[in-house]
Amino acid sequence: MIIQNNQPTRRTRVEERDKQLLKMIRKQSEEGMSLLIDEYGGAIKAICSNVLRNYDAGIVQDAMQETVIRLWQKLSQRFQVKKNLRAYIYQTARNCALDYLRKYQRHSETDFEGVEDMMQDVSTDVEREFSRKHNERIVHEVIKEMEEPDRTIFILRFLYYETVKVIAETVHLKEDNVESRIRRGKKKLKAELLRRGVLNE
Repeated sequence: MIIQNNQPTRRTRVEERDKQLLKMIRKQSEEGMSLLIDEYGGAIKAICSNVLRNYDAGIVQDAMQETVIRLWQKLSQRFQVKKNLRAYIYQTARNCALDYLRKYQRHSETDFEGVEDMMQDVSTDVEREFSRKHNERIVHEVIKEMEEPDRTIFILRFLYYETVKVIAETVHLKEDNVESRIRRGKKKLKAELLRRGVLNE
């Protein structure tokens, strides 16, 4: 006898949550603003931080705040989201950060957080061979060298476990193009780890 699993999938839960979030924002509810920040603040920060990786934290913070303001203004005015809400939020964060990138010229270091999962995807042996802090620093450096949209693709795929479909909508590329960039990026990361002696052949 086949037992059907009626439990909602992660994607279904996220879609239902996003529908509720959109309803709350369109009612201009303060709770909607709080939920937007709670659910997507981390992703917005990661995208803005990496697009503006050579700029100081104040500029990154300004870009994050501008992203939330743009989202609130558009969505509360019943702006029609042509793609799913997650992709629209990611795209807005990226576009806002790129606007700031064009505006400012100063350069400084920014922090990149949460690379541990990406390290595990590349090789489960990494943590056993070097300290996690050392490995994160190396991955940080490799990601900083990536051009857009590859940085955004890596962030969404390996830090936020987004689908290729959502990522493709965010960066305006075809899904097979995104998959190709992910493969190339992982090869580049692994090659750099091998070169630095973090991984063994």
